[in-house]
Amino acid sequence: MALASEAHAGRQRNRREQEGVGRDDDVAATLRAASRFVAPERMIACTNCGMAPLPRDVAAGKLRALGAGAALYREEIAAG
Repeated sequence: MALASEAHAGRQRNRREQEGVGRDDDVAATLRAASRFVAPERMIACTNCGMAPLPRDVAAGKLRALGAGAALYREEIAAG
């Protein structure tokens, strides 16, 4: 059973990568780049596309990466 669940997780991961889920460090890099033009305290991390047409796990992965990336960037700002 473990092999089947690992294979399913691998298929989900591949689909998320194909759908362009992104990673938390990608989100943080985007926020870092935006901070050249907008003060960090004026930025709000959000999606740049609709989530409705995406498979549920892909949309959830995008939102997890968005939250984790924003948290990573906030930690960088706090550290100075």
